[in-house]
Formats: sequence, structure tokens, C-alpha cells
Amino acid sequence: MIYRRCRHVITENARVLEAAKALERGDLEAFGRLMTESHDSLRDDYEVSCKELDVMVELAQEVRGVHGAE
Repeated sequence: MIYRRCRHVITENARVLEAAKALERGDLEAFGRLMTESHDSLRDDYEVSCKELDVMVELAQEVRGVHGAE
């Protein structure tokens, strides 16, 4: 569990830096992908999600124009 939580922190820090660059470029698709990766990591590695939140994310991702959901 400690390994997975540390992995989340390290990868989340990298995602934040990459997300800032994506926003500076106006690349909403890349930003959305990073947001989705963030949710997946919070759910799987840090284990702080719940079924209701996961369903909301899944539904939001099916909506045209939504670029990532968390």
C-alpha cells in the first residue's frame, strides 16, 4: 500500500507539471487525459475514490466536449 501511495504522489507531481504545459499550449485533450489519469491513480493507487465518484467520472467522460473528469 505504501508503494502505491508513493507512486501516486510521484506520478501526480509529474502530471501537474505536464498539465500546466498542456494548458499553456491550449491542448485540452492532453489536459483531459492527465485529469483522467489523475482520477485513475487516486482510485487505484491512493484508494480515495468511491463507486459513486467513479460512476460520475465515467458518465462525464461519455459527454462530448468533456476533456477529462475527476
